Amino acid sequence: MNKELIRQKYQENVGKSWQEVLGQTEHFKIWETAWLLAVELHEHELLHEILISVNQTKEGVEQIMSAISDFAAKVTAFFDRQDTAITDLQGDVKSLNDQIAALQNSTGAITPEDQALLDGITARASTVSDKLDALDALTPPVVPPTT
Repeated sequence: MNKELIRQKYQENVGKSWQEVLGQTEHFKIWETAWLLAVELHEHELLHEILISVNQTKEGVEQIMSAISDFAAKVTAFFDRQDTAITDLQGDVKSLNDQIAALQNSTGAITPEDQALLDGITARASTVSDKLDALDALTPPVVPPTT
């Protein structure tokens, strides 16, 4: 008996008592009808489980995407801070180079102006060093590989 015929027999017998069904069909057809009902119920349960799994997967993907978006925002902010710090350091180095060039172009003995320039370069170099240390502190340490 094919599946469509089994479904048809099942539909014909829905709502009837077992006695009525036994009176009009052969015994094995009742079992086939019951089997079809069990198969359909099992298919329904499987479909329900699949839908639950799909929902859970979708929620998991949404959580991962949210975590990735949060991480991307943090990394972008971190890189922006580094870019700002590097740009500031580039300006400091240019200023120091300009001051050193001015000293090199000075002739004769060291004047009070030259000494002030030297003191300024020393202070500025110390500031640049402090900024480099701060920039280094912005960068997380390298994580050792796991074994």
